[in-house]
Amino acid sequence: MAFNFVKFTDTETSFAATVTIRSTGQIGFSAGALNLYKIGDYGHCILYFDQDRRVVGMELTAQNCEGAMPIKKAASNTHLRAKNFCDRFGINYEKSRRYRLKKDAESGFLYFELENEEADVEPDENRDTEPIET
Repeated sequence: MAFNFVKFTDTETSFAATVTIRSTGQIGFSAGALNLYKIGDYGHCILYFDQDRRVVGMELTAQNCEGAMPIKKAASNTHLRAKNFCDRFGINYEKSRRYRLKKDAESGFLYFELENEEADVEPDENRDTEPIET
């Protein structure tokens, strides 16, 4: 047999990448998103919005440049303060909503579609309901 198997040893690690727009206006990253897209390796994120398709784009960057928001990192809470972004584009954050986070192969941006909400958000790790200052 000519298989090139890779042994899976990350049995306690999530790779289901989601983001949650919290009722505080924060965009929180799941542990799976942090692991899959190495979000912890970046210090800032620039947000984009496609109004026609209702898609949020995220450009991760190590540099603090125009429009870049700091990625707030704590042991159980990695997020962006995105209330102003949500207000500007009319994105509802009345209650917490979860979305699948994907990567666009052409631009390299991460993105999520507001029209494709995941199942109900339940409080658990990395989804704090109160803002955490870091």
